[in-house]
Amino acid sequence: MFVKLFNQILDSSIADDRRLRHFFTDILLCCDAQGYVMMTEAAISRRIGTTIEEVTWGLAELMKPDPRSKTPDHEGRRIEAVEGSGYGWRVINFESYKSLRSNEDMRDKTKERVRRSRSLTTYRDLTAKREKVGKLSAQDEQKLLDAELALGQKMAFDMDAVKSESAPKAKPKPAPIKLPHGDAFAAAWSRWRSHRSEIKKPLKPTSELAQLKRLGNTTEAMAVATIDHTIEMGWQGLRAPEPQNKSNNAPTQSNTYGI
Repeated sequence: MFVKLFNQILDSSIADDRRLRHFFTDILLCCDAQGYVMMTEAAISRRIGTTIEEVTWGLAELMKPDPRSKTPDHEGRRIEAVEGSGYGWRVINFESYKSLRSNEDMRDKTKERVRRSRSLTTYRDLTAKREKVGKLSAQDEQKLLDAELALGQKMAFDMDAVKSESAPKAKPKPAPIKLPHGDAFAAAWSRWRSHRSEIKKPLKPTSELAQLKRLGNTTEAMAVATIDHTIEMGWQGLRAPEPQNKSNNAPTQSNTYGI
């Protein structure tokens, strides 16, 4: 594991005891990501290269209340025993220091990102200026060199990052169309798409979605029958077959599902 030590430890109440401060640093290096040292005293002594007596003394000192501590939580204790396990210790302020570390890391990354962004802008502006006027002043040449060095080795940084800013953004791929019903409908829909291509009227995405929505509101058998009937008739728009027992005097109902 990796632990980031803060120089505040040199100003803490245990700073005067170099032996204890060194032991506490070793304990921090033995922590897991949650601030626990789940090891026996013998294991700790082997890990940090000291005697068990030294470990016993150090653990006892770090568990004592410290009225001079700048973090008075838990009466200034640095560690506490893990209950119920028979061994193991928890660094009490580990989470607060972990949060502080994360905040500082974020600030450092932000500073680095801003620095590189400014250097990149300077490089681009001065390079364009040199191409336009043919020559830069000594002051601008120095700024350009500083920008190149800040971005890495001279002219060896990632030029793809520069090009990508002006490159057109790739359009997101459309989400796959979800078919209603089951396998029989999927096969019929494949025939319908092939039919539309054969008659030089390929389906448009909006029309396809509208037709699928309407066919999804019918039974699978009716949807398949509608597709097969339309293909058989050579039509462009989906139309359900006429009922077998339809009266000649019955009003005509539109069953066309768009084009």
